[in-house]
Amino acid sequence: MDPHVLFEPIRDEAGQIVDLSYLDANRAACEYMNIAHDKLIGMRLLEILPGHVESGTLARYIEVIESGRPLALDRYAYQNEILGSVSFSDIRAIRVGDLMVLNWRDVTDRYAADVALAASEEQYRLLAENSSDVVLRLNMGVVGWISPSITDMLGWNQSDLLDKHLDELILPEDLEKFLDCQLTISNEEHLHVTRFRMLAKDKSYHWIEIRAKRYINASGEWDGAVASFHTIDAQVAAEQSLERRARHDELTGLLNRNDMLDRLSAISSHSLRTGHEIAVMFCDVDAFKSVNDTRGHATGDQVLRTIATRIEGSVRSGDLIARIGGDEFVIIIGFLDGDNLAPQLQLVLERLHEAIETPFDIEEGQLAWVGMSMGVALYPDDGTESDLLLRRADAALYRAKTHKQTQGLWWRRWIEESNTVKPMKP
Repeated sequence: MDPHVLFEPIRDEAGQIVDLSYLDANRAACEYMNIAHDKLIGMRLLEILPGHVESGTLARYIEVIESGRPLALDRYAYQNEILGSVSFSDIRAIRVGDLMVLNWRDVTDRYAADVALAASEEQYRLLAENSSDVVLRLNMGVVGWISPSITDMLGWNQSDLLDKHLDELILPEDLEKFLDCQLTISNEEHLHVTRFRMLAKDKSYHWIEIRAKRYINASGEWDGAVASFHTIDAQVAAEQSLERRARHDELTGLLNRNDMLDRLSAISSHSLRTGHEIAVMFCDVDAFKSVNDTRGHATGDQVLRTIATRIEGSVRSGDLIARIGGDEFVIIIGFLDGDNLAPQLQLVLERLHEAIETPFDIEEGQLAWVGMSMGVALYPDDGTESDLLLRRADAALYRAKTHKQTQGLWWRRWIEESNTVKPMKP
């Protein structure tokens, strides 16, 4: 498996990114850098690779985080301070929330082999036929030639694919990526890199990364495209795992705060067009500290996971649930009918209270009880900004917790009674 790491930006007082911190890394990355995982986590990129400043590599990573544009560098050459020599790597980086996922493949050996074999057309042919990557010639999307390595990779024989349209093998939902690749090659001369899922002979689909560019024949004329690809199933699975960890709460699997705010902004825009209302519910588990203190943190974690499951079972599949820290949850109920709002909200509140107040079986013969207080704010009546709605729901929650006769309060039910609003927790 290729090395993968998850970076968090480090900013100066002016908010400028000056370095990156390692949040996570797979075993391949730790072995490549010869640093134990527990020692690597928390270290800064420039502690290990200070030359990334002079080489411009750090600036490229910063651009990914600030612009959101993915980075794809093939055979990127730099002075490798770990190995003490010049290395060539294929580098891929994408932004995930406020973080960056980076993976790379050391292709130094492959680069040296390519250079040695590039002296003649025959040497190019030998490279194609003996490479583990699949090499092919395309003309208007039709396969004109494909290397024998296609058999080991996807099970097809060369004769199965000759004179066939390559798009027949591409997963329909990924077809647009392939068509964009063809269009880009027809209009530009540089190498184009993309990913999609391709059909194997056993009817399974595999993620591939393809590199394609114009093919210029011996007469100097554009004559279709030449491309190479290899499977990246393990790489994609690792990236998806890291992305999920960056967007979800590790304990419960629910959304985290940042992703919840992003999604709230998106559905708010949609609701503004459709005229529906959205309820933002800020929830806090009552008596949870007692469970933690008397039963231990492992039991507390078990209760939190069960609460998350019960909340999911009490709302609609399209509603959003996030754990934003400790025993605090946010539930976003979308597409509410403003003319029938109170009964809809009351039904949801009753379901949630019934679910949470059901005793928790923590050990054989032992039960634990908790409750839940909630504060509710509505979009667009109580605000249109995600942060404001969350603050107002939190303020209503605070009011509910200080008035024990009620377990749920709506921001507008009491705001005129008091000008005191509890500030959001950092």
